[in-house]
Amino acid sequence: MIERCNRLTAFEVLDDLIPRLEIAAEDRLFGAGTELETLPLAEALMRRIAQSPARTVVLWLHGEAQHWEFDEWPGRMLAETWGPRGTTVRFVVRTSALGSADLPARQSLARLVQRCHTAELVESIDGVVDGTPIAALLDDDRSLAWASRDGSAGEAGAGWGRSPTAPVVRGSVETALFGKSIDLATLLSPTPEAAIVEIASGADGTASGFGLRLRRAIETQSGDLLRGVTDGSLKEIIYTDRYVFSPLSALLVAELVDAFGRRSDAKVIVRTRGTSKSLHATPPWQVQHDWTAQSDRVAVLHKLLARVSGRAQVNIDDTTPHRRTLTLKSEDGGALELTLDQGVGPWQPADRYRFDFGRSPEEQAQALLKASMRITNAALSTFVVIRRLPVG
Repeated sequence: MIERCNRLTAFEVLDDLIPRLEIAAEDRLFGAGTELETLPLAEALMRRIAQSPARTVVLWLHGEAQHWEFDEWPGRMLAETWGPRGTTVRFVVRTSALGSADLPARQSLARLVQRCHTAELVESIDGVVDGTPIAALLDDDRSLAWASRDGSAGEAGAGWGRSPTAPVVRGSVETALFGKSIDLATLLSPTPEAAIVEIASGADGTASGFGLRLRRAIETQSGDLLRGVTDGSLKEIIYTDRYVFSPLSALLVAELVDAFGRRSDAKVIVRTRGTSKSLHATPPWQVQHDWTAQSDRVAVLHKLLARVSGRAQVNIDDTTPHRRTLTLKSEDGGALELTLDQGVGPWQPADRYRFDFGRSPEEQAQALLKASMRITNAALSTFVVIRRLPVG
C-alpha cells in the first residue's frame, strides 16, 4: 500500500486529532495530574483492587435515595464481590439524602452495607474535588479518586461511572474523603405505621404454595398491620417489579398475588419492564432463564394471573420504578404497601429444572402449574417493609 500512502495527509490528520485528546481545562478536576479514565469505571476499579486487595474502596451515592437502583448499580456488584473477601468498603452519603429517604430506601442501603461484611456507611463532606466524586481507592500514603463534572455520573444506577457530557477523570487527592461513620441502627427503626420483616427459609418449599408460605411468614412478624386489609375487602392488587423476565419469576409473582387476593374479586395489575438486559450465550433452557420472546413472556404471565382474577392485566413499561412493591387497596380507601427488597428474585430452584421455551404460551403456563419444583432462598435472608398508606 506504500504507493497509496500520503504522509503529508497523515500528518495533517494527526495534527488535528492530537490536540483533541487533551483533557479540557474545565475537566482537570485534579489539577495538572488529571488523567482520563478510558475503561468503564467498575472495570478500572476491579483491576486495581485485584492488584492490591488491601486498599479501601470508597463509593459515593449521589442523588435522591428513592432513585437509587442498587440492582443495576455496578458499584454494588463491585462491593459485594470484594467486601466479603476482606476488602474494606466505604459508602459515602449525604445526611440530607438519608433524612429524606423513606424506610424501604434506608433498609435497602443498610442491607447492602451488611452484605459487604467489611463495609461502613460514612458521611459525605464537601471540597474533596472540584467536580462530583464518584469512587476512590485508599492506600496508606495515597488516595486515587475518580470524578466528573457531570453529577449524574455518580448516581447509583445503570449509568454510574459514565456521562454523555463530561469525561470521568482520575487523580491523586490529599484531603479527607469522607466524614464520620453513620450507625446503621438509625436506618432500621420502623414507625408505628410500618414494620420490617426478615424472611429466611420461611417461604422455601414447592413453587406451588410459595405465596401462602410467604404471607404466613410476613403475618407472624408484622403485628396488626395486615389486619384490616382482609381478603374480602380488597379492591385492587398492584405488583410492581421490573425484573419479571423468567418463567420462575412469573410463577412466583402469580403465587404471591394469589396468596393476598384469595376470596376477593380484586382487580390485579402487574407492572414490569419491557425487555430484559440479560444476554443469552446459549438459548434459555432452565426455568430461571429469561424469555427471549417478549410475546411469550406477557402471554404466559397473563395466563397465570387469570387464575387469580378475571380482571388481571400486565402493564409493560420501561419506566417501571426499580422498587418491588405489592400494594393492596381496600374498598374503604385504605391501602397497604409491601416493599420486597429483592422481589421474588431470591427464591431459586433447588435443582436444575428444564423448561421448554419453544412451546405455546398456553402449554408453557400449564407446564409451570404442573411442575413439581422446589425453591429455596438463595440470598439466605431478604426483607419486606410493610407500611400503611394514607387513605385516599
